Amino acid sequence: MLAFLVHGLMSMVTKRSLATREYDMVYEEYETVQDSHDRLGGSVELLRTEYGKETVLRESFGVVRPHEKVYTIIEPDEYKKKLLPLQPERTWWQKIWYGDDE
Repeated sequence: MLAFLVHGLMSMVTKRSLATREYDMVYEEYETVQDSHDRLGGSVELLRTEYGKETVLRESFGVVRPHEKVYTIIEPDEYKKKLLPLQPERTWWQKIWYGDDE
């Protein structure tokens, strides 16, 4: 009889522990979803304004207003990568003389 009561008590403790862990996991997921909801809510509010619409059009699709000048900044590494295929292969003696800095 005592063994039956101890077994029942242990079973209840185990179930409570599992329920607590599951509750913690669900609550963390809820907080993540709530954060996403808050962030997206701000984005929706921004898109309801003319400034927000214009910003999305400019950044996503590269739209500019008439008579605006657009400047493209190319980083040095990107420039070197674009020019590299255009340069002829260096000979073995050029690599020795000038150094192999590729």
